[in-house]
Amino acid sequence: VDPQEISSTASNKLALRSDGSITASEGKSPSDYLVLAASPLTNITGVMLEVLPDESLPQFGPGRHSKDGNFVLSQLELKWAAGTNAPDTIAKFADARADFSQTEHSAAQAIDGKVENGKNGWAIGGAPGIQRHTATFKLETPIASTDGVKLRFKLQQQFGEDYLLGRFRLYLT
Repeated sequence: VDPQEISSTASNKLALRSDGSITASEGKSPSDYLVLAASPLTNITGVMLEVLPDESLPQFGPGRHSKDGNFVLSQLELKWAAGTNAPDTIAKFADARADFSQTEHSAAQAIDGKVENGKNGWAIGGAPGIQRHTATFKLETPIASTDGVKLRFKLQQQFGEDYLLGRFRLYLT
């Protein structure tokens, strides 16, 4: 995903790096990260969220404040529109998988429609070593448009004040 605009709530600052990853600084959660992008793809069937280690984060991250580098993604929301229209159609997710999930914090919790403070979301606490991790989210119905699409990703982080993403990147398939 090539972000055109990025923003966040709760005084968090987002920055776009040259490799397409997004880093967060300042502020604490609860917070939502918003990513607006356009894509020339004509048949989008899924989204991948890649969380990345970074030397500026506790234990190299990918979480921003947690002492062990963890984060919790409470909910991933995607809205879209054909062409250059404002994204307003909700894309529903049907399935989610991750290369690693913390016990009782699977990737599927990030698409279950529940945002519960301190209870719900994808997390990677206990993951071995310093490495990137991914979660893939399958769309219930493909996003299809012959004119490309505008996309609005909302990454909700409502678990607790220390569990924000520190560095991440989004992909489409």
